[in-house]
Amino acid sequence: MLDYLRTHALRDDALQDLFSSVSERIERIERNQVLLLTENNPQKVEQARAELEIELAIKQELRKRQRNLNKLKNKAAEYGTIDVPLDLENKIEAEQEAIERLKSELA
Repeated sequence: MLDYLRTHALRDDALQDLFSSVSERIERIERNQVLLLTENNPQKVEQARAELEIELAIKQELRKRQRNLNKLKNKAAEYGTIDVPLDLENKIEAEQEAIERLKSELA
């Protein structure tokens, strides 16, 4: 349900950012609770927290890149399919590559 709301019900960037931020905080709390309940090793707990912070930073970057890509595609649509400036096409391609790289880091 959360995924449905994120992709369909919340089309405004500000609302999406707020929803994503709340989702990430809930996810972080849940992971930390599980971690604290299952691990007695402080080093493992700290390592897991550090990994979680990295994952959350990647997810934030991914959302930013996706918003940028959407804006660039909207700009390109104003030109039609034939007359899109080369620099705009290059920016779109760069954002797509960055998004794929970030997705692979999360996998």
